[in-house]
Amino acid sequence: PQRRSPSPNNPAPSWGSNRLAAVAGVAPRRAVSTTSGLLKSWVQDLKARGVIVMPDQEWNSKDQLHGFGAVGFFLGGGSWEDETPPWAARFREEFGLKVQDFYPTNVGYEVAWLPDFLKEAEGQPLKNIVFKTSKGEKAGELMVTRYGLEGTPVYFLGTPGMATIDLKPALSNSEIKAKLEGVTENLSPIRRIKKVLQLSDAALALLFHHTTPQQKSNLNQMITAVKNFKIKLDRPRPLAEAISSGGGVELSEVSIKPGEDLMLIKHPGIFCGGEMLNWTAPTGGFLIQGCVTQGAVAGESMKRFLSRE
Repeated sequence: PQRRSPSPNNPAPSWGSNRLAAVAGVAPRRAVSTTSGLLKSWVQDLKARGVIVMPDQEWNSKDQLHGFGAVGFFLGGGSWEDETPPWAARFREEFGLKVQDFYPTNVGYEVAWLPDFLKEAEGQPLKNIVFKTSKGEKAGELMVTRYGLEGTPVYFLGTPGMATIDLKPALSNSEIKAKLEGVTENLSPIRRIKKVLQLSDAALALLFHHTTPQQKSNLNQMITAVKNFKIKLDRPRPLAEAISSGGGVELSEVSIKPGEDLMLIKHPGIFCGGEMLNWTAPTGGFLIQGCVTQGAVAGESMKRFLSRE
């Protein structure tokens, strides 16, 4: 939708100081053509409670806040955006707040795959693996992409540097060795692995294309590769592809005093919440829950603030 500023034909509300305003940011390119039944019911309930919804408005100045007893900003972060949201500069300049630059979280990572590996494995999952970085380890599934890896484990634990993948976490090194040595045919280590370990096609391609000839001819080295396959994570994908972002208004700028939760310390009566604050969540689900919770807390704080006036 096209945003427009208040004008004589589209005036901003002129409410007394006992009223509050909530400013929520939604990028036009995120808009969808249909609205879910849940969202429709939610909006109808809010309107029944006296909430006035004014879409297609643009907040562009601190001066627009005059006349409100309390204001809540819920402007979102930097994820899915090609450019830094314009509100960040306004909060630095007009409000004098510390605002950290946005960076991607819950995002894929780039890996320098060999072309022959991608011919076999692009778009294929690495199933039932354990992914490890300096941030910890997580079981799950990863997707091989032309640029690297996607999937919950890398969203949780991705960080530039070395990572390892356990391609067969259900078996120990010794159990794998016993299975491979139990093969009676005169097969190479990689063919024994394919025969008895039931690895995914992507895992087999990884072992074939991203190991040396010396490794492929040595049973013990291939067992090590299965249990501790080393890859280098080069860099995260850009903010425009990120599920969520870090950065935003520093948490030190908002109050944690009872009754003043999420109020700007330097600007009493102005509250902030959601992804515009500098915090991160491990997945999109936790992000939504955190934002909804902060909205509820900020709303209660705004009510208490107005009751003191």
